Amino acid sequence: MVNSKPKITLSAAITLDGKIGQKNKHIVLSRIIKTCKRVPTIIVVSELASKSNLNRLQKSPLDVIVCGKNQVNITKLLSILSKRKIKTILLEGGGTLNRSFLKQNLIDEMIIALTPYVLGSKNTIDLFEGISFPELKMKLPLKLKNVKKTGSEIILNYKF
Repeated sequence: MVNSKPKITLSAAITLDGKIGQKNKHIVLSRIIKTCKRVPTIIVVSELASKSNLNRLQKSPLDVIVCGKNQVNITKLLSILSKRKIKTILLEGGGTLNRSFLKQNLIDEMIIALTPYVLGSKNTIDLFEGISFPELKMKLPLKLKNVKKTGSEIILNYKF
């Protein structure tokens, strides 16, 4: 574990069936990339990211960190971010990255937007991809801090 770990907030929008997106090997031009001109943004990928996706990302005013061979190396990443004096992280990753942070007990807060959709497909991604309850060795001490209704969505704010 990293000595001076930044505060990590996981933020995700999930569907009613608990999905956060559809599996796709291409990086979609997301709201994160669209707002990177106004908000300092770091995108972290493993060496599996395609050159075309890396080239597309590097055309935007954001910082791309390649960290890890087959998946993001979280320990190395947190060390890199600590050296850059980064104190807070908004984790908007996919299910695999979310699971990795959860399994290492690194998430301090979760902000979950429950959206009124159902994806219902085999090619969907869970919030914590690949995790099963027997795999969890400890009960997650989540405390509901806030609930907010925005349009047809419900925003749940949990602290660990």
